[in-house]
Amino acid sequence: MNDSCIETELEWLDEKFVKSMGRIHYLCLIEKGCSHGYDMLQYMKSHFKLKLSAAAVYPVLQALEDDGHITGVWVEGKYPKRKKYTLTPKGRRLLTAARTRIYCLVAELIKKSSRTGHGRN
Repeated sequence: MNDSCIETELEWLDEKFVKSMGRIHYLCLIEKGCSHGYDMLQYMKSHFKLKLSAAAVYPVLQALEDDGHITGVWVEGKYPKRKKYTLTPKGRRLLTAARTRIYCLVAELIKKSSRTGHGRN
């Protein structure tokens, strides 16, 4: 497989991984200071080259708020009125538990197999 094919596969992987982990990733972004939906859209674009629409982000944020993982407060400033999100204690617990689970999954993925060959040992 040539480098451009690998790069295409990695871009696909980024998109699928980020989208499948959306709820957890948004909690993480809020913890890091991306407190508005627009901030999250910009982060995804700059870090993962993903051009998500507001229609992809705001329903997830609303669901997180409805489930008690985040709170949103409308604020006014130099921009149009925006909703500022913060983690709740429940959201922090979910993020901590998710990090542990993801760490275990990734550790298993990167662990080299002791098997030699393709059959069962």
